[in-house]
Amino acid sequence: MMPYLNIRKNEYISVLYGFIYSFLIISFFILSKSYRDTQFLNSFGEKELSILYVINPIIIGLFVWLITYILDDFDLFKRSIIIHFLIFIGSLLFLTNLNDSLIFIYYIFVDFQISTIAFLFWRSLSSSFSTRQAKRLYGVITSGGFLSALLLGSTLSFITEYISQKDFLILFNALILICPILTLKLINNSKPQKQKNLENKKTNEPTIKLIKNKYVLNIISIVFLFTIISVFIDYFFKVSSYNHFSEKFPDNPEYLTNYFAQFYSIASFLSFLVQLFISGYISNRFGISYSLLVLPLLLLFVIPFSYYLAPFIIIFLLKGKEQVFKSTLHDTSMQILWMPLPNYIKDSIKPLVNILLKNIFSSIAGLLIILTIYIKLNFIHIVPFLFICLIILVNIMKKSKKHYVAELIRAIDDRSLSFDNKNLVNFSND
Repeated sequence: MMPYLNIRKNEYISVLYGFIYSFLIISFFILSKSYRDTQFLNSFGEKELSILYVINPIIIGLFVWLITYILDDFDLFKRSIIIHFLIFIGSLLFLTNLNDSLIFIYYIFVDFQISTIAFLFWRSLSSSFSTRQAKRLYGVITSGGFLSALLLGSTLSFITEYISQKDFLILFNALILICPILTLKLINNSKPQKQKNLENKKTNEPTIKLIKNKYVLNIISIVFLFTIISVFIDYFFKVSSYNHFSEKFPDNPEYLTNYFAQFYSIASFLSFLVQLFISGYISNRFGISYSLLVLPLLLLFVIPFSYYLAPFIIIFLLKGKEQVFKSTLHDTSMQILWMPLPNYIKDSIKPLVNILLKNIFSSIAGLLIILTIYIKLNFIHIVPFLFICLIILVNIMKKSKKHYVAELIRAIDDRSLSFDNKNLVNFSND
């Protein structure tokens, strides 16, 4: 099994730690978001949700950016301990005192939890694995999250017969405190010290100059368009799900939580299969730039059927495809796109793009959603806008190949990236 997954003997332990890490945090993400969304939708409406899509990303982006800046002098392990402990205490205070007036704030807090934990997870992986290892192992590691979502979604309704959803969520908040230990184990069992010291180099170049790099601008363009599309799909998915199931089960608010969890469970099972049997093949056979194209092309295929099928079905399909392929091919490919950049540059720009700019882009999408509500547009009216965004996104992703290859060549020339013969084959595919 290990040779099939392309895991080498000295990587078994590191991959296991990463797999467990992924298993824990994805279970926590799904349970937190499902419970949070249900509580909010049962207390507020569509307009309040659209407002959160504007203010929530800005608040999250600023807070996460501020915390990472304040704790920048701490090593990754100490930073992980501090952040996980603080968000555990905050979550405990919210969940034990949750009422209608606090649900609005709790909605924002959950996104803050998810953003910081996800940031620490990817930082732990990038600090523990080389570029060559990332391309082989990220898919296997993140499949742990898909497996956990499958188990959680399929058992949540059974578990909550014996323990309340709130108490179960508190339990998972406690389990997340294991993550700093996994971070330490990953770092200690991975890259050689010499490489770690090389990556601690700093750059004196201003951030604005680094952002003007054509390769970085290409990544930012992808993040911008994909974030806009994802936010619209997510918003209409939540609203249409609530409207659909509140009519069928008006006296059972917990049913919506179980529905969200089961949806993520089925999507995660499909993601698990895609990650194990498809992602690696596509990445190695066709290259990272083509791996990025899979999701937008699938969304483009579904969009035209909006004029023939019920909106709930189309939104369900769009969210399902996004849920399956975003966390597999898309996210993994986006992480690998950053790899050719020197770490002292990447560490300056990547958090800025993935935390601050991405949240600003989400707020822009939120403003657009409020505009659609104000002029009373339904999902069917938004379809042409999504179609145009997807066409532009596909064209930008096509250009990624040229920028990616150019950056790889520069990285090899600067000796900031090395390849063995096998990776030269993968490089030629890209």
